[in-house]
Amino acid sequence: MKRSWQLVTWLFLLVCTLPQMPAQAPQLAGEKAQRLYRDGSYAEAQVEYEKVLAKVVDGRIEYNLGNCEFRQGRYAHALWRYERALRELGARSDIVFNRDLCLRKLDTRSRGAEGMLASLRARVAELSVGQWFMISISLEVFGLLFLLLLLRRYSHLRILFCVTLFGLAAASTMRAMSLQEQEEIGVVVLKDRLPLRSEPRTELSGKLILDLGRRADYVAKTAAWIKLRLEFEGQRHEGWIPRESGGIY
Repeated sequence: MKRSWQLVTWLFLLVCTLPQMPAQAPQLAGEKAQRLYRDGSYAEAQVEYEKVLAKVVDGRIEYNLGNCEFRQGRYAHALWRYERALRELGARSDIVFNRDLCLRKLDTRSRGAEGMLASLRARVAELSVGQWFMISISLEVFGLLFLLLLLRRYSHLRILFCVTLFGLAAASTMRAMSLQEQEEIGVVVLKDRLPLRSEPRTELSGKLILDLGRRADYVAKTAAWIKLRLEFEGQRHEGWIPRESGGIY
């Protein structure tokens, strides 16, 4: 019994550290980029950060690139970088704040006040794989604690609560596994007044015109095109945009 609890504790601590364990960036290039950023040379810092990112996948570098793009007034590109950072690091408050600041700059969010339920759904959708696994392990630990209570004092309410905890833990695990399978989930439009075409052909006229910074669901891609899905005036639309005009995250 003692060994089982030690194993559960070890797994819990391991999962808790997952969101904080991105790959280590090359030392010298990272320091040079940070120095350039502090000096206000944002374009030069961006080049150095991109060199680092070409060698290692790191959400922190994506976040720093977002800051460089934001400082240069390239809010759509900054939004794309922040979305990529959120995929790697989860809903960290600093990334969410900067991402929402980009949305206000681009004016892509609706002007009405966002409801509490809609805000909660958005925050849940931004949780990373590691955070979902952490939630799952935490729920399982609480479920085991309630099982121990059941052994001492039987109660239908405690049984129901225990089953609910294990059900939520299973749902959290399934969500984490589905996120692992979905390597790419969204697209940020990086060009203003961009036509959305029904087929990947430049000679076709656009059925919709997309604004700079518009976010959409990722569907598929080719070497030269990205297929995306979005809601416009209450209707769902699918179409294609050139690969260089969209940032996938």
